[in-house]
Amino acid sequence: MDWNQIYAKQGSVQVSPSVFVVDFVKRLIGERVVNVLDYGCGTGRHSLYLAELGFRVVGTDDSSKAIEIARSLALGATNPIFKLAGMKDNLEEPNGFFDAVVASHILQHGLVEEYRHAVMEITRVLKMQGLILVRVPSVSHPVYGKGEEVEPGTFVNVPGIPDGDVPHHYFAEEELRLLFSGFDFFVFDHHVHSADPQSFFPAGLHEWVVVGRKKN
Repeated sequence: MDWNQIYAKQGSVQVSPSVFVVDFVKRLIGERVVNVLDYGCGTGRHSLYLAELGFRVVGTDDSSKAIEIARSLALGATNPIFKLAGMKDNLEEPNGFFDAVVASHILQHGLVEEYRHAVMEITRVLKMQGLILVRVPSVSHPVYGKGEEVEPGTFVNVPGIPDGDVPHHYFAEEELRLLFSGFDFFVFDHHVHSADPQSFFPAGLHEWVVVGRKKN
């Protein structure tokens, strides 16, 4: 299933904000951040959470069903704003518009040209010294190597996960550092989450969690 089919079947597959986003908020508040981009917002769990805290939020996703659900959950509010846009697209906002960006488990869902373009756009719309939070799966993930490899480190038709039909790229540390070479890092951690058949990640999750600041 693609993401439109997943959201049509399950609705909001994740509701509570990630603990990493909750922790990131402390830094946002400390630096008096106003405008935040939730890149790959899904059905808006992080966009809605950030807006409730007073940030001005734009959430983007390439699933029309996800945006439809997110807008319905916003109950007509003008904050957050949800827009249909994917990793191949150029964002509408001008250079340096956002003070911070959240990109939580989105960049892996593209081929190399797509996620590189996404990082270029994220960097473009983020102000100098702006903050970023990135989460992506690592090459130690339990399902790494399963399915059909379409590019080095990128697989489709991955068995045992609900979104296995869409591309999944697994990042090595060196690759991720190079991809975000325009940033200084506060946090560059690897986290391992145990398998949980009742969760959205039934096979478990091995991920990179990166917090950084855009270089001048």
